Amino acid sequence: MKKFLIVAMIILMSVSIAIAKDLTFTWDANTETDMAGYTLYKRAGSAVYNYTSPVLTKPCAIVDGGCYVNVPAKTNDVDYTLSPPDGAITTYHFVARAFDANGLYSGDSNEISYTIDLAPIVAANSFIGVYNSVTGTVDFSWTHTDSGRVARWGLFKSAVSGSAYQNVAYIENTPPVLSTSYELPYEPGSTSYWVLVAYTAEGKFSPNSNELRIKLGPQPVYNLKVKIKGM
Repeated sequence: MKKFLIVAMIILMSVSIAIAKDLTFTWDANTETDMAGYTLYKRAGSAVYNYTSPVLTKPCAIVDGGCYVNVPAKTNDVDYTLSPPDGAITTYHFVARAFDANGLYSGDSNEISYTIDLAPIVAANSFIGVYNSVTGTVDFSWTHTDSGRVARWGLFKSAVSGSAYQNVAYIENTPPVLSTSYELPYEPGSTSYWVLVAYTAEGKFSPNSNELRIKLGPQPVYNLKVKIKGM
């Protein structure tokens, strides 16, 4: 059987942040004169490829010695929408094959893999915050058993306990971090409530962390002079 070789790496071009994932693959054109198209195959985890059922079949046309799916642009960029199961971490593997006008197929291209993390993520814990009167900031720190899956944390503040939280900052987990500082205007006697929420790269978010209560005391008095009355 005649063999074809897909000579370039399949590249993940884009991923939408939703349960339906829009992927774009690309490869170099095959140059055989009897080329007819390409097929794309997918497997999940340790499963095997079903070569009788490609997830995509794309015809191509010969232009300037190469067979292209997009003839005007002379590219082999192929879009595919992946529908992963929610609530799980799933690794998908992909290969492509070329086929000719007689229905003969090449071997597999190089294999590429992509992992989609849609599993629930636990809340951060040991969330603490201390007001620093010198810098005028609240210095926060926390721990998180799922920190390796966190893309960023959201810092939320409310004037009431247990509800009405408003986002005031996001802390990107690049490089890995478990602390941040937030500038807090000094309002003597004010009380605020804070929680931390973790987000994965796919947009999954954790429950709230433990709630912090931060109360600012009265403005300290400096240079106070004391004397004995009548002297």
